[in-house]
Amino acid sequence: MDSVNKVFLIGRTGQEAQLSYSKDGKAISKFSLATTRGWNDAKGERVEELTWHRITIFGKRAENVSKWIYKGTYLRVEGYIKNGKFTNKDGIDVYTSDVICEDIGFLGTKDENEKLAKQSQRSESRQNNQSRNQTKQIEEPNNQNQQPESPDSEFSNGSEDGFGSDSGSDDIPF
Repeated sequence: MDSVNKVFLIGRTGQEAQLSYSKDGKAISKFSLATTRGWNDAKGERVEELTWHRITIFGKRAENVSKWIYKGTYLRVEGYIKNGKFTNKDGIDVYTSDVICEDIGFLGTKDENEKLAKQSQRSESRQNNQSRNQTKQIEEPNNQNQQPESPDSEFSNGSEDGFGSDSGSDDIPF
């Protein structure tokens, strides 16, 4: 008799998808997904349990989702569990469980997903600006009163939300 290893999760991402490539050039995208499970305890009070899942996607789909997954993105993930083991630098065996994604769907609204993308881009811009400003201060210690660039300056394209009229989010390729 066959057995079943199937996972179906609905939750929100904990960070942007991290895209990398294997030695043979295969795309690998990884991110975390939070799910909650709720029940009433013996006193009748609502209790919720938060669980984080490590999600891994391979191939063309990995490249596609890495462009669209931001912290807080509401997703449906289908796949299977893959357990692993490695020895850390202290010689201790570490066991892992990952969900290998075979299918994925976006559950948030277009507006919600665009807002998350904008927040993520602004956060990244602020981090880049802080790094640039720290470099300037190291290179030019006499210019410490210089005002940092506005974090929104990189995203101004004439539209109010910084995405323009052709954001392309209706054409998500998966």
